[in-house]
Amino acid sequence: MGQKTWQKILLNDNAPSHTAKPVKDTLKSLGWDILPKPPYSLDLASSDYPLFASMGSAYAEKFFRNFEEVGKWLDEFTKYKHFFWHSFHKLPERWAKCVEADGQYFELKKLLLFENSMKIYLSELALIS
Repeated sequence: MGQKTWQKILLNDNAPSHTAKPVKDTLKSLGWDILPKPPYSLDLASSDYPLFASMGSAYAEKFFRNFEEVGKWLDEFTKYKHFFWHSFHKLPERWAKCVEADGQYFELKKLLLFENSMKIYLSELALIS
């Protein structure tokens, strides 16, 4: 029996760094297919959700004095392979939820709380620095 080869598909958005010609050329040379994300999708990016949901609760009790401390905390938070494995294996479930929502918002309350707390934190950090 022959060796199985896996097709590589990258879930991508329309950020300029993702759509630049060198990036497109590199992905094409690697044989990767691009699964585009609509630029104005109403839902939370399904690939980002596990990161922000778990990060929001994990940093709730933390206080950082500078950006270096934030970077160290993020490095520690994301260093375990299980974290990423779990996130990517949840994608089909997240996609199904987006399809079922039929263009309607969901989990908006959690997202707004996270975004507002990040804005408050960043503005406080700017005042402290």
